Amino acid sequence: MIAFIFADLLILPILNIHRQYYGARMAAFLLVTFFAAMAFAGYVVEFALGVLARRRSGDAADDGRLTRTL
Repeated sequence: MIAFIFADLLILPILNIHRQYYGARMAAFLLVTFFAAMAFAGYVVEFALGVLARRRSGDAADDGRLTRTL
C-alpha cells in the first residue's frame, strides 16, 4: 500500500521534467495517461480482492466452522 502512495508522489516531478523537455501538451497527455492507468489498476485490484474475499467467505460458510476471515 505504501509503495502505491510513494509511486504516486513520483508522478508530479516526472511530469514537470517532461513538460520542460517536451512542452505542456505532452505533459498533459502523460497526465491523462498516468491517471487512466492508475484508475484502471485500482479497479482491477479492487475487483480481484473482492472476488477473493467473496470466495473465501463462501468457503468458511460451506464447511460449517466459524473461522476468522478478512
